[in-house]
Amino acid sequence: MKFIIPTELDVKMATRFPITFMDLGIIVLMFLIAFGIRVLVYPPLQVPFIAFVVISTTILVLDSFDNKGKKVYESVLLAFKAEKETFRRLD
Repeated sequence: MKFIIPTELDVKMATRFPITFMDLGIIVLMFLIAFGIRVLVYPPLQVPFIAFVVISTTILVLDSFDNKGKKVYESVLLAFKAEKETFRRLD
């Protein structure tokens, strides 16, 4: 009897949510950057600015539904890099 033993293990530390600790670190980093540059934003819009940055960063680090195994920001980069002649989904 032969056993198939994988040569490479892919272990990811994750939370209960669909984000990993690395993604959580990126979100916190973007919050700190947004908090630092909020002085450049019109004062009544500073809180919505920080909320927008955190929400958009959270959406970008989620797993992509179209490209399995990739994040949303990687799918966006692939869409911008795609050649015009290459077939891709139209919806």
